[in-house]
Amino acid sequence: MEAEITNECAWRGLDNVATGQMQMRTLKHEVWSYQPPEGDRATSLCLAGPMGDDLRRLLGPTARLITTIEAASHFEAMTEYYKLMGWGAYTAKYAWDLEPYPHDWFQIQSTDR
Repeated sequence: MEAEITNECAWRGLDNVATGQMQMRTLKHEVWSYQPPEGDRATSLCLAGPMGDDLRRLLGPTARLITTIEAASHFEAMTEYYKLMGWGAYTAKYAWDLEPYPHDWFQIQSTDR
């Protein structure tokens, strides 16, 4: 039974099941500042590691990493990003915004750390 619970929790991105202290696993996100071809400097949020490579390639040579954010879901990442930028409260638009990140995303990112 414990193995089933551990596997289910691992699939859902939960750690420390054996100790009884369930914590959501987090993914590292990066906040970038960059200069678009026209207009004022802007910011973007992306996943660290290979899942953020496509976005980082688009940012250009003037892009600078501002900070990183650890989050267990899209909602959590955006909430922290909005707080950092002073934009007020982030509102989830879709139900999946609140879901923990897929298990395979943790595997992809952990191979890059």
